[in-house]
Amino acid sequence: MTPTCGSRTIASDLAPPSSETSTTHSVPGDVVPGAIAPEDTAPEDAARRRPRHSPDVDERIARFQDHGDGAALDSVMAEFDWLASACARRLQRRGESIEDLEQVAREGLLGAVARFDVNRGVPFKSFAWATVLGALRHYYRGRWSSATPDAQRCAQSPSP
Repeated sequence: MTPTCGSRTIASDLAPPSSETSTTHSVPGDVVPGAIAPEDTAPEDAARRRPRHSPDVDERIARFQDHGDGAALDSVMAEFDWLASACARRLQRRGESIEDLEQVAREGLLGAVARFDVNRGVPFKSFAWATVLGALRHYYRGRWSSATPDAQRCAQSPSP
């Protein structure tokens, strides 16, 4: 019997199709035999992913928030500097200096460390990602509103 999860067949438990099997069309939601399941990904894909944060990151954040431990803050900022840079690169627009955006992103990361609530059960990386992107959007909003007249802003704004 083929293992199932609800009404779907689990892809990792299916044998790859033999060469004598004809190609069939699948119905959306069905699992195709021989399809690569997430656990079957190549090792080089895993190497490209960012490592999960160290298990004591919540403890270091709490130490900084409770006792003002500068070493704990420095270690968290160093560990998540890649996140600030990635957010800055993601939102970089033509004519905008990447150094300026990375600085804004690092300020957002510092704000995320200061405001993070360890007791909510949310991973810090998720909270930091959203906070840093918000800081960058706020930066763009401020530059855009001061550099663009109201009439032009209304004409350029995308319609929903």
